Amino acid sequence: KNPPRPRGTFIGLFLVMYGVFRFLVEFVREPDVQLGYLWGGWLTMGQVLSVPLIVAGIALLIYAVTMKLPQKGLPEMQQ
Repeated sequence: KNPPRPRGTFIGLFLVMYGVFRFLVEFVREPDVQLGYLWGGWLTMGQVLSVPLIVAGIALLIYAVTMKLPQKGLPEMQQ
């Protein structure tokens, strides 16, 4: 049986995956009319805003793995 994952693993993974998928989707989406492309004819504001999500998710995953705090559940569910 695998032990439960450390606290913060799921939100960290969510942030990383959401940021990566949003970054990739911005390649097929038209840029905002008022901003256009920011650099090189391919970088949009959505991609720039996705990078902090990815960085925060990676930092949270590193923190969760190093601290190894146990998951918390509802008090009535604990045995």
